[in-house]
Amino acid sequence: KDLFLNSHKAKPEHREIEAVYHYDGFEVVRTRPKGFYQRRPNGKGGYAYNLKGVEISLYHQNELRQDIDNGKAVYVVEGEKDVDRLRAEGFTATCNPMGAGKWRDSYSQALIGADLVIIPDNDTPGCDHAAEVVRSCYSKAARIRVLELPDGKDVSEWLDNGHTADELRELASRCLDYEQPAASSLPEIVVTNRHLRDITADALDALYKSNKPERIFRRSSALTRISLDEKARPFTETLSESALRGYLARNCNFIRISAKDGDRVAVTPPLDVVRDIDSLNDCQFPPLIGITEAPVIRPDGTVMNKPGYDSITNLYYYPSPKLAVPQLGCPTQCIPRYSSYQKQLERI
Repeated sequence: KDLFLNSHKAKPEHREIEAVYHYDGFEVVRTRPKGFYQRRPNGKGGYAYNLKGVEISLYHQNELRQDIDNGKAVYVVEGEKDVDRLRAEGFTATCNPMGAGKWRDSYSQALIGADLVIIPDNDTPGCDHAAEVVRSCYSKAARIRVLELPDGKDVSEWLDNGHTADELRELASRCLDYEQPAASSLPEIVVTNRHLRDITADALDALYKSNKPERIFRRSSALTRISLDEKARPFTETLSESALRGYLARNCNFIRISAKDGDRVAVTPPLDVVRDIDSLNDCQFPPLIGITEAPVIRPDGTVMNKPGYDSITNLYYYPSPKLAVPQLGCPTQCIPRYSSYQKQLERI
């Protein structure tokens, strides 16, 4: 975990500085061993090691508005190192100070009308953080996509593993727009003084109802989803605990009731509920046989040519951008004749 001001016994000015990230009115300093602290000019040529009186902003916030107005996508990542890496590759990127779990609703004001591509770190805090950014920005951004990279802890590591900026742009271009129901319409699941089986049943019901269009599937006994590899090719991926927890966080509200005063407190999806769902082998998610990148003829002679999941074949159609598919019709009327013959055979 990232460590902040009170994480080391040594005073801030005595720590070895690895990098300094300049915000509007303050700085975030990265130290060795890995740690972070914030400082601001004290007006005397030095620094005060607090943010008293400073308006906290996003990293490079003053540069975002022009790019947003020009229609450039804004990549939201978890740390300054990732922002600088993306900016060096020609992207518009930002993050909030202090890392995962520190997003403020005020930050979303700087992203009004933005085309957001949110790239979470590949861990539970990263997934939870992405969900919070989505919640905060959903009513303000023009578009939101959540891009989970298939290789690496974060986008910097992903690039270090040999991937390129063009690959990242391609992945983002093929990423589905995020659709989130209004917070008031999300089902509430009370976790206080309830059996695990009952909480799990409510959580599954919420996932079933929100799984349109289909994004969670059942393959053999495992829950899976469609992901993209480094060349933007689709593949089936078993849902990790953090990914399943993220789906729950975005589609239902878990509530704990205080025993002291009866207050209702929002909590993250309990890990034991996530693991209980993952252990079940009879979940009613749609079965997935595989993925096709080209249209497929169904057993009844009709053509599966609509992108997404097909409940007749149990295949997921993800059109290949390299495949030119002609307009489909039935100029010879072979399908109606096939159906007629099938009906005659059924009478025999």
